[in-house]
Amino acid sequence: MAELFTRYVELIYGVCLKYLKNREEAQDQTMQIFDKLRSVLHNVTINDFKPYLYTLVRNECLMLLRKKKTQENSAQRFMEWEAQTHLFEEPSLEANLERLAQCIARLTAEQRACVELFYLKKLCYAQVGQNTGFTLLQVKSYIQNGKRKLKNCMEQHGVPS
Repeated sequence: MAELFTRYVELIYGVCLKYLKNREEAQDQTMQIFDKLRSVLHNVTINDFKPYLYTLVRNECLMLLRKKKTQENSAQRFMEWEAQTHLFEEPSLEANLERLAQCIARLTAEQRACVELFYLKKLCYAQVGQNTGFTLLQVKSYIQNGKRKLKNCMEQHGVPS
């Protein structure tokens, strides 16, 4: 790992900086990628390391950007929703969270596991599949069906989507 670090740290940092456009985030992501490399290299056969590394770094940066965007969108939707609840005096956030927990409990075990890993733990489809043992198509199906059931359940309890 020391040899890989010495040889590729500048490449990884440069790619991270290109995508993240923030020095501190690029430095953090560089170190996280080396941590990931440590565990991945034992499980994967790599014929040409440099292209593999570039693809890995790019994908990790894109996943981080997606995660940040999702969190920002969630925060914005929450703030908008909270403002609306005050205007219309809808049920409290605690009551809605309790209803959401009840609706999540009504999902099948497979749907619940996939929905929680994808939306609450912010894992990608592949990571959800690795954690659950489901195929990529199963993961997508469980998430889609679970999300639809949650929406219907919340609407039945008077919570707007």
